[in-house]
Amino acid sequence: MKRCVFFLIIVFAYLISFSQENIVEWKTSVSRIDDGSYNLVINADIDSDWYIYGMNIGEGGPLPLEFSIEDSENKVFTFSFSEISVADKMFDDVFGMDVMSYTHKADFKCNFMLKKDITKLNVIIEGQACNKKNGMCIQISENISCEIFE
Repeated sequence: MKRCVFFLIIVFAYLISFSQENIVEWKTSVSRIDDGSYNLVINADIDSDWYIYGMNIGEGGPLPLEFSIEDSENKVFTFSFSEISVADKMFDDVFGMDVMSYTHKADFKCNFMLKKDITKLNVIIEGQACNKKNGMCIQISENISCEIFE
């Protein structure tokens, strides 16, 4: 019984240490375009033992990477996120299908038009990251603030 409790404590501590680790570091930059719209570029720096799934994942696969703008209906007229970096195609044993993923670095962009004088947008990032060594996967959930300058 003591061994079982000890084992559960070790597993729990291991999971907590991974959940607090920052697997992906996100950086943003915003620039204004001549037509009055803006380009947001999001850079992902991914830890060396990890990968993140791409934005375009087939049905029945892992969680795709998704971006959204918090309170978008009140802040922007239109927006669309897309991949700048080309994702790697790999066969995923768990899901039994080919999936797109990124290792080391990935870049994404969003073109948007502001509704009013806004100086900051919050970008919500949802997805899944997996460890190449032990196969453990975690959900990514980030809220990143982006400053907008004229």
